[in-house]
This record gives sequence, structure tokens and C-alpha cells, in this order.
Amino acid sequence: MRAGTDRVPRRRLPSLALGGLAVLVAGAFATALLVLPVKAWMNQRHALSSSSTELQALEEANRGLQADVDRLRTRPGIAQAAREELGVVKRNEKAYRVLVLPTLTATFPDGWLYPTIKTLVTERVATIGTSASQSADPDPRTTPAPTSP
Repeated sequence: MRAGTDRVPRRRLPSLALGGLAVLVAGAFATALLVLPVKAWMNQRHALSSSSTELQALEEANRGLQADVDRLRTRPGIAQAAREELGVVKRNEKAYRVLVLPTLTATFPDGWLYPTIKTLVTERVATIGTSASQSADPDPRTTPAPTSP
């Protein structure tokens, strides 16, 4: 070999190529044996975390449902559920329905007539609301007949 040249001798080329190939194969094995399992392990940790969160929520819902079942196995629980869900009333009780007045949903355009109409409708709704809240028994079937003196 001459001085000053950067050529690699021909005898070393096959050994360098084999060495590079060996490093590549070793890197592929390292990737297959280390990196891919670590990635799968991290994905499993994430899935386990989300599954445990979901399990906690389902267990909480299950506890609530079990409390409802336990409550409905008693007579007071059955009576309370019948009152709340079916509107059952005991014999010497009166039932009152409280209705919520709807809000004014009409929108009036601008113009010479519409502000007056809007004022009238708003006042009428307010009047109905105060008269309905003042009456103690809105159902005429349950209102006792007035007695004369």
C-alpha cells in the first residue's frame, strides 16, 4: 500500500462488509427482542389503566343499583317508589299537581305594532303566573264547594 492513499486494501473489504452485516443483524435482533416487547408492554399498561378506570365506574354504578334493590325489598321503599314513579296516593291524602308555566318563546320583529303586542303578551303571562301561584288548589274537582253562611 502506498503512503497518502485512502484506499482500503481488498483483503479488508469482505471482513468490513461482514462486520457491518453482523451489526445490522444484531440491531434487528435487538429491535425484535427489546423494542417491540417494550412497546407492546406500554400499550398493555395503557389498556389496563383505562380498563381499571372503567371497572371502578361500573362497580360504583353496581353499588348504586344494589342499594336500589335493597331499598325496594322493604315496604317503605316500595311505598316511596310507588309515590315517586307511579304517583300513588294514600287514602286520606289529596294530590296536587304543580305545573310550571312555560316561558314566553315568541320573538317579535321590530316594527310599530310588535312592541305593543309583546308588552301585552308578557303582561298576560305574568298575570297568569301570579294567579296560578295564588290558587292553592288548581284542580276544580278537588276544590270543596263554597258554603253559605
